[in-house]
Amino acid sequence: PLTIPNLSAWYDADDAGTILSTANAVTEWRDKSGNGVHLVQNSAALKPTTGTVTLNGKNTIFFDGTDQIESTVATRQGDNMTVFMVLTNLGTQTGTLYRQSNNFGASIEQRNPTDYAITNGAIVQSNVGTVNDRSYITCQFNAASGFIRRNGTQIATGNAGATEFTDGISLGGSGFAGNLTIAGHAEFLLYDRVLTTEEIDTIEAYLAQKWGLEGFAPRDIADLYQWYD
Repeated sequence: PLTIPNLSAWYDADDAGTILSTANAVTEWRDKSGNGVHLVQNSAALKPTTGTVTLNGKNTIFFDGTDQIESTVATRQGDNMTVFMVLTNLGTQTGTLYRQSNNFGASIEQRNPTDYAITNGAIVQSNVGTVNDRSYITCQFNAASGFIRRNGTQIATGNAGATEFTDGISLGGSGFAGNLTIAGHAEFLLYDRVLTTEEIDTIEAYLAQKWGLEGFAPRDIADLYQWYD
């Protein structure tokens, strides 16, 4: 992921060295992008857990519907942004999977609760079921050309809006009552620009191969090994 420019934040639950925890409760999930956008949670009641839910035999950070974790370092988010998330064991609770910390900017959501959606002043929503889902999700925030892909297949497109903020990153929920989700978060990457189709295919191939997910983008296996640490 680091070889593709403009990586603003990268969280990898399979990298134990980036996770600080006590009795499986996560206090910090460190950013691998080099930008220091670490996610922290000091409240015991809101801490997600590590070492409890796996995907393809690899660790995930599990949010039980009452948890969230966010950065105190601000980074630009909103229009002209590409986000990748790997998720597992999604529950039946409508809410936010990712959001800018201020609650008014870009977000990736689980709605109804059977649909994926992105919002950034407007809403692009899929009709693809999310409950118990295990998948990699690609979301591009690009004004009227926004889209959502699941396991390499586009599932929604449209105008997600064009707001833009410099703020923290929040995973697991927005902090509003009823807006916290149940899910295992395996990996998260945020690029501060609209990636090309080839760049998206490359990141999706890396994620699919690593996490054992269907919809693997067809690329030479030799090209993938460069992504592993």
